[in-house]
Amino acid sequence: MIVDRTFCYICCGPGADSDDHVIPECFFTPPKPPNLLKLRAHYSCHNRLPEEFVRNLFAGLSAGDAASATAQSLWGGAVTRAYQRNAPLREEVLAGLVRSEDVYSPGRIYLGTTSAICFDPERVYPALRKMVRGLYLHHTGSLLPQNMVFRWRPNEVLYGRGREYFEASAPGLAYDDVFECRYLFARETGLEASLWWLRFYRATVFRCFVAPRPNYPRGAQHVTERGGNAEGSGRIIDSTLRNLLIEWRARRDLNPRPLD
Repeated sequence: MIVDRTFCYICCGPGADSDDHVIPECFFTPPKPPNLLKLRAHYSCHNRLPEEFVRNLFAGLSAGDAASATAQSLWGGAVTRAYQRNAPLREEVLAGLVRSEDVYSPGRIYLGTTSAICFDPERVYPALRKMVRGLYLHHTGSLLPQNMVFRWRPNEVLYGRGREYFEASAPGLAYDDVFECRYLFARETGLEASLWWLRFYRATVFRCFVAPRPNYPRGAQHVTERGGNAEGSGRIIDSTLRNLLIEWRARRDLNPRPLD
């Protein structure tokens, strides 16, 4: 396996000139884990992301239920100081808070409630996309191409096939009470799709569906940073998971416009 550290894991372009924490360093409190995942990237690609805004949002959502001591510590320190320095930011976040919302299945069956917040996707999803790209590289040893389509669903109630996908997924990178993930690959007839669940501070969960792309032989892709066995690091497609590709094709035909 050829290790090539010159490619940026965020934009896939050559000339990476800095190390970047895939899970932002600001999400943690001292003492920070010594094994935080870092990958090569362009400084201009990762420095423009509003990672502290995302941290403030997620830590605030988690601090009240005592699930994460790190979130509580951040809320009483770095997050509060950030809001004190920036009153408009504080008001923006507070205005978007919603205690809970009802959740229904596609057949309009009531499934319960989940925590919710209104937020600007352009301030949150770019940082989350970066994390998925880094996790993909970490777990497979390959770059995720730049033109991928990411579809997000926050705090999704697991139901039906969604629960089956989650139960079939493999555990991925985790850092105590700050971050954990699960992932699932589906490969069929030259296509690859993946599902990712990112949980922050043991409370806020984002499910990401990375739409199918051509599954090129590993030798045809740049292999960077960490090695890995893609076939061993996720559960490969079976008769149930084929529906991932079928469902995506159906949604694409009905709504060809890519959406986050």
